[in-house]
Amino acid sequence: MKYLYYLIAIITFSACNKYTDDEIFNGETKMMRDLSVTKEIKFKEIAFNENNYGFFSVYDTLALFMNPKLNTHHYNAFSLRTHDEIGRYFKKGLGPNEYLSLSPIFDFYNQNHDLKALLYNANDEEAYIWNITRTIKEDSTIIDNKIRLPWRKDNNGACYSNLFMKNNNTLFAKVSSTPIDNHDATLPYYQIWELADSIKKIDDLQIYKTTIRNNQTQVLPETFLYSHDAMKPDGKKIAQALLHIPQLNIIDTNTKQITGFRIGNNTDFSTIGTKKTLNSYFVRIHVDDEFIYTLFWGKDNWEVNTIPTIDQIYIFDWEGNLRYKIKAKHSISDIYVDNINRILYTTSIDSDNIYYIELDKLIELN
Repeated sequence: MKYLYYLIAIITFSACNKYTDDEIFNGETKMMRDLSVTKEIKFKEIAFNENNYGFFSVYDTLALFMNPKLNTHHYNAFSLRTHDEIGRYFKKGLGPNEYLSLSPIFDFYNQNHDLKALLYNANDEEAYIWNITRTIKEDSTIIDNKIRLPWRKDNNGACYSNLFMKNNNTLFAKVSSTPIDNHDATLPYYQIWELADSIKKIDDLQIYKTTIRNNQTQVLPETFLYSHDAMKPDGKKIAQALLHIPQLNIIDTNTKQITGFRIGNNTDFSTIGTKKTLNSYFVRIHVDDEFIYTLFWGKDNWEVNTIPTIDQIYIFDWEGNLRYKIKAKHSISDIYVDNINRILYTTSIDSDNIYYIELDKLIELN
């Protein structure tokens, strides 16, 4: 009899963690088939003349690195024409005009003929409008505006992980997931802020309905619903490439409608709540006006002291269709698309060089 009660308890407990899409996801889910890789593609290489490392961003002939190897600054900039370093910006430190921490660049945009970028300083709870054009001309870090975005008290300790400017007056700020305990975490979601006259939050955009609990896995619960996000240059949509499910979410920033596009039928939200090991699927993302570019792994997390060979890029259109799938001849650690010249850039854990290919040629090869 005791065995029977024990068995019933196990079955009941397991069933509690089997989540359906409707229970978790605040949108419609559409299924799609994977594509086969036709051929390996060789990218061209660029070797810079100084120390380039870290998260990178590219705009026209400018490459920027959030570079942890720099002793005195957070960022350095390079010319893609000469491959020389242009300058170093945002001094490290706690003194006047110094910064303890900064985010990678979330987005580029042009305003009054100046190139600008959005950054976040979590330590000081401020977002910065970085005027890159004036910074390079004057060889001094120029911040046009600071946006107060407190997270410690207002978000109950949940920091912002992504910031996107829909337009000059509207900011989408993603609140990250934080642990509730060792097996569950709060939900990630977007806050919508108005910047016109005074800075104020006007709405929340909830992507998920309820949290997922998994008592079996040692995977950090704050990564259960983690995604890599990017906003379409016109501000109309946000793409989310999920880490632990082979799914791409597309959020309409006007209607707030969310649609998920999932590859295959073997992995869904119940997988996160029931499996001891969780695969990592999409590990990077970037976008342009036409496509969504995602770096795909599709395997169990790699060991601490091993170096994974991640070389597949899945390319979707903004309707959620998987259009192309490529395999590079080099291992990829990050991707970025230059919207001006239509070039896909990547970095590699195996080299300090950056790799690139013209998008028209990439599509032609597929």
